[in-house]
Amino acid sequence: MSYQKAELPKPFSLSDIKGIEGFYLGSETIDIEGHEKKSLIHNFEGKDNDKVTQIWGFNLMDRYLENIPEPEILTKVVYKGLKQDKKTGKKAHQCEVFFDVDIKRPADRKLPF
Repeated sequence: MSYQKAELPKPFSLSDIKGIEGFYLGSETIDIEGHEKKSLIHNFEGKDNDKVTQIWGFNLMDRYLENIPEPEILTKVVYKGLKQDKKTGKKAHQCEVFFDVDIKRPADRKLPF
């Protein structure tokens, strides 16, 4: 018998994958050593399978996802790139978030956590 070390899946950056579609399961607050602010990781379950994908949050996406009207509905996040703020000159990640309250996570799927 030979044991193998289990690895945790690493969260993706939305800028790397350009978008995600699935059932939004909520978020987790993560403390990152050396950073003042806490970060959010958002959990999505696949539309056609029960694979969970974790995405690092950013300010705009965090605010949009906080306003999803109910959990476990079909949600799509589309990355729109970095945009420079005219007042501050700082660049910030942009996205659009869509949801469909009529398409809910199948009840027969077990929660992955």
